[in-house]
Amino acid sequence: MRKRTRRKIQQEAGGSTQRGWKSMSFRRMAGSFLAMALAALSVIVVGVIAGAPEAVAATSPESATGLIYVCSSAAACASNPPSGAICAGTAFVMQSANQSVVATAGHGPTCNGQISPSTAYFVFYPEWSNSAQPLGAFRAGPSDVHMDGRYLQGDVAYDFAFIVVGRNSSNTTVGAAVGGGLPVTWNPPYNGQVTVYGYPGGTVLLQCGPGSSSTYTGPSWQSGDPQDMKLQNNCNFGGGASGGPWIDSSGSVVALTSQQISDCGIFCGTYNTGAYMGASAEAQFDAAQAVSIQPPPPVTSAYKYAMIDSEDEYSGPSESTSVLQALPKGTAVYLTCQQAGADVEGSAVWDRLTNGGWVPDYYVNTQNVGTFSYPIPTCISPKATTYHVYGTSSLAERSGPSNSDSAVGTLARGAAVPVVCQTNGPEVGKSTVWDYQLNHSYVPDYYVNSPGDDTYSPGIPRCPAVVAA
Repeated sequence: MRKRTRRKIQQEAGGSTQRGWKSMSFRRMAGSFLAMALAALSVIVVGVIAGAPEAVAATSPESATGLIYVCSSAAACASNPPSGAICAGTAFVMQSANQSVVATAGHGPTCNGQISPSTAYFVFYPEWSNSAQPLGAFRAGPSDVHMDGRYLQGDVAYDFAFIVVGRNSSNTTVGAAVGGGLPVTWNPPYNGQVTVYGYPGGTVLLQCGPGSSSTYTGPSWQSGDPQDMKLQNNCNFGGGASGGPWIDSSGSVVALTSQQISDCGIFCGTYNTGAYMGASAEAQFDAAQAVSIQPPPPVTSAYKYAMIDSEDEYSGPSESTSVLQALPKGTAVYLTCQQAGADVEGSAVWDRLTNGGWVPDYYVNTQNVGTFSYPIPTCISPKATTYHVYGTSSLAERSGPSNSDSAVGTLARGAAVPVVCQTNGPEVGKSTVWDYQLNHSYVPDYYVNSPGDDTYSPGIPRCPAVVAA
């Protein structure tokens, strides 16, 4: 490659430099610069031209990349999205030992010098799109930031930061939520083609490349560490895009977006520079992934049971959702409610735990298999259809759909029977149908004036399906 002399970037020399983090005040500021920026962005989104950023589909990098907000206090970052944020930019989830590391630009934790990283709080939203937060919010504080101090001393070659984020409201790590995170090639070649992702404008994720516009080269200048240098590509993402990953053809990150620059360096015009994933970046990342992210201790409840076999705990009522942790045989589990979910070994009942996770009820020693167990409530507030006891002077309410299950109450002739759903059990009279009530007990349908004649009643769901009230 022919060597070219890069002119030093300075305002008085005719060049201009823009950090890619979007200031909240900037987003509300009127003026010609904002109008031009929004006009350019609308052209990018509505009409894609060759070599320009384009809207992206949902693939692995899109799942791992998201928007990160920065606040000066935990209270300012408490809402979703945070109403008190100072700036916002792009970040991405990395493959890490603790499944909790996100990477972004180093000037993000400072909001371009407006605050100190020692007072910064963060909220990260993977798969952010027009304020949608499908995977939830992942928060971090000042002690969770790992960055090279040389950046804070003015060396932009170290414009990267690695942040250890906590779990979301479902007790899921960010790595588990996105399916692992993006791999990184440390000390990659100084030239090649990449696909660049980012949130210019802070609304939707865009990509630049692969193609000639995203061909990168470097170093543009060298700092004290010969492995930590700035790279350049010909993309022109603006405010909000810094911190976005540069991904090579193998799917690995080789840099992240640092600045938007207008001058003649390796490229002439408006282009992006990137922070190189060199030795210093690797050292900061290693420190971040070494942080232990312990799951919160289980919250006890009145519904304590145990695992009858080893099974995983999931983020939702299906084995296709993210695995939160393994639950060995004999592990105590504390339930809050039960709900219908994906079928596991013939049972569609799932148990929600006090820590927000889910386990298939088939592997828990609750009383009933395939239907709800007394006295655990349903997770959904259910609709009930009221019938009445008939044909007997009194009717025992039982903990399961069988006369061999313990009696938990008694209903007199004519008493109301609020039926939530119906299930199958041993025959009583001429019927094998049992009615599940609002109080979580069961009565034989044979002694209830439901419309079913020794069979399931039309309009009443089959347990564990319920209709929300």
